Amino acid sequence: MAYGLQVFNSSGQTILDSTSDKQGIGQVSGSVSISLTNGNGNSSSISFPGMTSGTSGTPANTDTYDVFLYGDTHTGNNLSDIGITRGEDSFIINVSNSTLGANVSIIVYYVGLEV
Repeated sequence: MAYGLQVFNSSGQTILDSTSDKQGIGQVSGSVSISLTNGNGNSSSISFPGMTSGTSGTPANTDTYDVFLYGDTHTGNNLSDIGITRGEDSFIINVSNSTLGANVSIIVYYVGLEV
């Protein structure tokens, strides 16, 4: 017999579960330097256990695993596109169309959440 406490939201998803070893909500966080060449650049692969890349377009768990990005003084109006490419248990931060010029490095901070 097992004992524990589970709380579900209105969609039937577990939001509190004392019966498993589920990690906390904040899964990964940190910063990465991205070198831009002609306004474009990619980070190295960042580990995020549980994230999936999916098949046929939309990843299977975009409603469960999400990444929030924020940056230093270089980010903001100088970037027209910053986002992530999802992988299996990882993601890559992509920067494109920066008006900062060629051969510039920026720092991007990230927080990966299991929501």
